[in-house]
Amino acid sequence: MTEQEITDTPELETAPPTPSSEPAVAEARLAMSAEQEPEPRRQRGSWKRRALGKSKAESPGNDRLLRFGLLALVLFAPLTMGGVHFLPALLLPLLALALATYALHCHWEKGLHLGLVGVLLGAWVLVTALQLVPLPFGLVQTLSPNAAASYQQTYGLLGESPGWVPLSVSPSRTAIALWTVLGLFAVYVTAFLHFRTRHRFAWVLEGLLAVALLFGFASLLQTGLYKTSILGFFPIDHLAATRLKTPLLNSNHAAAFFGAMSPIALGLALASNNTWRRATFIVFYILLSGFMFMCESRGAMLAWLLSHLVFWFVSRDKANQSRLVSIVVVLGMLLAIAAAAYVGHRELDVRVQDFANGVEGVTNELERDTDGTEAIDILEANIAQAKSTVRLEKVAVYRDLPRILSDYPLVGIGRGAFGDLYPAYSTQGLPGTFRHVENEPLELLVEYGVFFGLLFLIIMGLTLVRWLTQSDWREAERPLAAGLLTALTFLTVQNLFDFNLRYIGLGFLFALCAGVVAGRRTRYLQVRREHRTRKMARGDEESQIPKTLLEQFSFPTMVVTLAVVGLSTFVALGNISNAKRGANDDDVVALRLVVDKMEPTFNPEQARKEFLATARAVLISRPVDGHLTFLVGLGLLRTGHGGAEVAEPWLETARTLTPADYRVHLLLGRVLATQGRFDAAAKSFAAAAALHRGVSRDVLKSAAEVLPTVKNLELSLTEDPAEWTLLGAELIRGRRFAEALELGDFLDREHPDHPEGIDLQIRTLVALGIPEGAADLIDDMVERFGDLPATFKRKAELALTRKDYRAADAALEEGLEHHPGDTQLLLARVDLLLGPGRHLFDDDITWRHNVEVTFVGLRSTPLSNTAVRFQYHFTRGRYLAMVEEYRAALTAFESAHQLARNNLAAMRMIVDMDLKLGELDRAETMIQKLSKVVSKDETAELLRRLDAEVKAAPSKRLSNPMNTGLGDGRDLEK
Repeated sequence: MTEQEITDTPELETAPPTPSSEPAVAEARLAMSAEQEPEPRRQRGSWKRRALGKSKAESPGNDRLLRFGLLALVLFAPLTMGGVHFLPALLLPLLALALATYALHCHWEKGLHLGLVGVLLGAWVLVTALQLVPLPFGLVQTLSPNAAASYQQTYGLLGESPGWVPLSVSPSRTAIALWTVLGLFAVYVTAFLHFRTRHRFAWVLEGLLAVALLFGFASLLQTGLYKTSILGFFPIDHLAATRLKTPLLNSNHAAAFFGAMSPIALGLALASNNTWRRATFIVFYILLSGFMFMCESRGAMLAWLLSHLVFWFVSRDKANQSRLVSIVVVLGMLLAIAAAAYVGHRELDVRVQDFANGVEGVTNELERDTDGTEAIDILEANIAQAKSTVRLEKVAVYRDLPRILSDYPLVGIGRGAFGDLYPAYSTQGLPGTFRHVENEPLELLVEYGVFFGLLFLIIMGLTLVRWLTQSDWREAERPLAAGLLTALTFLTVQNLFDFNLRYIGLGFLFALCAGVVAGRRTRYLQVRREHRTRKMARGDEESQIPKTLLEQFSFPTMVVTLAVVGLSTFVALGNISNAKRGANDDDVVALRLVVDKMEPTFNPEQARKEFLATARAVLISRPVDGHLTFLVGLGLLRTGHGGAEVAEPWLETARTLTPADYRVHLLLGRVLATQGRFDAAAKSFAAAAALHRGVSRDVLKSAAEVLPTVKNLELSLTEDPAEWTLLGAELIRGRRFAEALELGDFLDREHPDHPEGIDLQIRTLVALGIPEGAADLIDDMVERFGDLPATFKRKAELALTRKDYRAADAALEEGLEHHPGDTQLLLARVDLLLGPGRHLFDDDITWRHNVEVTFVGLRSTPLSNTAVRFQYHFTRGRYLAMVEEYRAALTAFESAHQLARNNLAAMRMIVDMDLKLGELDRAETMIQKLSKVVSKDETAELLRRLDAEVKAAPSKRLSNPMNTGLGDGRDLEK
C-alpha cells in the first residue's frame, strides 16, 4: 500500500488499525501533515506561523534553499578540483556553515537533536581545533614529548627558545584540515535537520544524480577540449593519464565520486513504478559506472564490487527487485574483477618503468648531453632492480604502525601532518608525490592518537553497520535507502585504499548521505514513539520506547556541540594565514625561488640572517618537514664563505627527518667532503645511492668529483654492478685515469665473477690511448666471460681509437651475429655508420642500405624502455636529415623530444629542421625554451639564424616580435 493509498483510505479513520499497518499509517499522517498541508497565501511573520501551528521549516522557500544549497555544495566541491587549493577549501566550508546556521534557525522551534554522528563530528571539530591552540611548552612536553622535541629542535636551529607551541607538528596542514572538518559538520547538520522533519527524500537522490551527470559531462568536456587546464579556467601542468580527465585532479577521487553516485541511480530505478523512468535511471546507472571505469582506479573498482553486495543485502526484501539486483551484482562483480585485473597489470608495468626511470634516473639522464648507450645501460640495470625491489608502501605501513603509534600515542601528530612527518610512506611516482599513505583509517589513528582515533572509527563503523542491518525501512523507501547506504559503504571501503574524505570534493558527498540517512532514521523513531503514545492512551501498550542517554540530554548536548564548533570556527579564522600555507605551499615555493637566486655575497653573515628571517614563519608552521629543512640548508650553503659549517646542522636535521630522501644524503656528503671528512662523505654517498630508485648518476658523479682516494670511493659503492660501471665512467670523464684503473682492479679482485672490473680497466686504457694493454685485457675478458655484447663493443671502441673503422664495423657485425637483438650493438653500429663509417662504402646506395638494415633490426627489437626509444628516434632523425628528408627528420626529433623534454640535442635539431622547413613560429618557440638553459652566445646565434630566415621569407610573421622577450641578440652580447 502506497503512502497516497494509506492517506486516502477512509477506513483508517474508524477501523482499528492492525499492528502491522499502524506505524505506516501514523507515519504517513505525520508526513502528510508536515509536507502536504498548503501554506496560506501571503502569510508573513513568525507570529502568523505560530498562530497556524507551523514553523519556518515548513516554508517551501526554505525547503528549496536548503536542498539546492546542499546540492550546489556537492557539485561545486569537485568542480573546484576537490578543494585542494586554498580559496575553495575556505569558501565552500564557509558557505556550508552559513547554510547550517540557517537550517538551525529554521528548525529551532522543532527542538534540536543532532544525533550521535553529529555529536561525533562536533567532537572531531573540537579535537582538530585543539591541535592548533598554542599551549605552554611544558604542557606540550607532557602531552606529546616527540612534538615538543620537534619544536625544540627547530627553534634551536634558529637560535631561539620555544615558548607557546601547538600540539600539531604541522600547524599549517592542520589549519587547512580544520576548515574541511567544519565543512563536513555543517553539511551533515543541514541534511540531518532537514530530513528529520521532511518525509520524502527521493528528490534529493534525484538531485544528487543530476549533480553526478553534470560532473560527468563536464569531465567529458574536459577530456575533449582542455589538455592543460581545468575546464579552461585553472591551468595545471599535468592531468591524470586516464581515459577520462576530470576536474578532480586525482583519478582515484573521480572514480570514487562516480562509483558512489551509481548505486543512487540504481536505487531510484528500483523505487520507480514507471517503466520509462526506471529505464532512464538504469541508463544513468550504466553511464556513471562507465565513467568510474574510465578513471581506471583499482581501489574504486573493488569498492564498487563490494558495495553492490551491500545494495543487494539492504534491498533484498522485494522478490522481483532481488532478481534484478542479483543479476546486476553478478555482472558487476565479473566486470569489476576483469577491469581491476587489467588496470592492475598495466599499472604494475608503469610502476616498474617509473622505478626504473627513478627520481634522477634515465629520464633526467637523457635531459643532459650524455652518451645514449650509457643511458641504456643505466635503464636496463634499473629495470632489473625494479622487478625485485619495488616497495609496496601501503603494506609496509601496516608493519610499522605499532612503532608509529607509540611515538605519538595520546594526542597524535595533528590532522594533515602525516606527509610531513612520515614522507617515506608517501606514494611516489610520476608525475608527483601524494602526501598520504592512501589509507584514511590508519592516518586518522596516527593524526589523532590511539584514543580518539579508535573511538571515532568504532562509533562510525558501528553506526554504519547498524544502519545497514536495520530492516524496518518502508517498502517504498527501501531502494532509496539502499542507494544512500551503498554510497556510504562505497566511500568507506574505498578509503581503505585512498584518502579522499579529507577533501571536500568527496567529504561533502559523504556528509550529505550520512545526514540524510540519520535524519530519516530519527524520523522513523519519532513516528514509532508517537504511535506508542497513542496506544498507551488507549491502554493497548504498557511502556514507551526508552530514550537513549544522548536523547535524555539532547538540549545540553546540542548547546555544547554548537558552542565548541563556534569556538573552533574562531580558531580556524585565526589560523587563515597558516591554512593558506598548508593548502597552496606558496611560501615553500617562494622560499625555493629565494634559494635558487641566492649567490655568494661579500657579507655572508648578514645574508644568512636575512634568509633565516624570511624562512622562519614557514619553518615554525612545519617543524617536521624535512624537505623544508633541506631547502634552508641548501640556501645557507649558497651564501658563500662559511656556508658549509652553518648548513651542516640543518642538513643533519633534514637527514633525521627524512632518512629516505637520497638528496639530503647527497648534499650532506658534498658538505662533509668540503670539510675534509672524506670517509663520512663516502658513507653519505653510499646511503644516497642505496636509497635512490635505480642507479643515480648525480650521486656517483659527486663521489667521483670530491672523494680523493680509491679507499674513499670504495666506501661509496653499493652492491649494484651498475653503480660500479657508472662510477668508473664518471672517473674517466673527470680524467682521473689512475683512480679508474685502481678501482677497476679492486672490483676485479673483490668480485671476480662480474665483468665490470675488467671492463672498467679496458675503457680506461682505451681512453688513455694504450691499445695494446686494452687488447690484452679484451682477450682476457673473452677467455673469462665468453662473448658478451660488451666484449664486441670494446673491440669496436679499440678499433676506433686506431681509426680502423672497418675493423670497428666488423667487430660490431660479429657481435650482432652472436647477439642479433642486442640494442647496444645495433645503436653502436648505426652511430658508426652515420659518422666516420660512412666512408666505408663506395656509394650512397650501399651505405643507405646498410643503415636501413640496421634500423630494421632495431624496429624488430622491442623498444621497451625510454632510453632505447629516445636513441632510436634521435638517431633516425639524424639519418633522415643527412639524406635531406627534413619533414620526416623533424617528426623523428619531435618523437625524441617527447621522451626527453629537456634534451638539448633534440631541441637544437628541432630548431634546425624548423628553420630548414620555414616553420619560423615553431622555431621561435623552441629557441625561447633553449634560451633558458643554453649560453647567451648560443641563443644569440640561433636568433641571428632566425632573423636571417625571416628576412629571406618576409611573408612569415612571428608571434613574438624580435625586440621582446629574448631581444635581438645584441642585448645578449653585452
